[in-house]
Amino acid sequence: MDASALNATTVATSNVSGLSSNLKTIGALQWGIPNVSLSFSEPITLSMFLGTLYNGSTFTISRSTTGTDNWTTDGLASSTCIVSSGLCSFQATKASVYVATQTTTTVTASPTPTPTPSSQTCSEQKPGSAPTLLSAEVIEDNQVKLTWSKASDPVSYYLVAYGRSSEKLEYGAPNVLIILKSGQEMVVLPGIIQVP
Repeated sequence: MDASALNATTVATSNVSGLSSNLKTIGALQWGIPNVSLSFSEPITLSMFLGTLYNGSTFTISRSTTGTDNWTTDGLASSTCIVSSGLCSFQATKASVYVATQTTTTVTASPTPTPTPSSQTCSEQKPGSAPTLLSAEVIEDNQVKLTWSKASDPVSYYLVAYGRSSEKLEYGAPNVLIILKSGQEMVVLPGIIQVP
């Protein structure tokens, strides 16, 4: 084997194919010799940079010799990683193209008629205050990270409503995923809501 042929390359997620349609590729890495299957007697540790936005998140790791088909967990010491300092670290006994994926469920918002004011009733106690939007940051195509200050209790969940204009809120996501961070709450909300 020619050791100089070994290389490590970040693979564009758009170049990865052959995965199940319910998997979203967060990151991809090629380590070894492209299109050659190599095995190691002891596991090696690999780290794939996904970004600090994903710190604390768990992702599924899969491997393929080509990066386009035959995805498997064979040759991986563990098929998951938890991101720390932006890195997804895992161990493998086979050189490959590796991907970090997230299972997604697509929820499509369907228009519902607006109820008349007389039919709107709520028996729950009103929150002490409304949350305040602190930032809206685009993190990739069709995804935005919303960060807001916490509403005063009692709060049982948040509902995010959005649309093409502030006057026409066409879509919504009840019970959105909340990530607590330094006393603030944030949620990642794509154009089509993907729930991890």
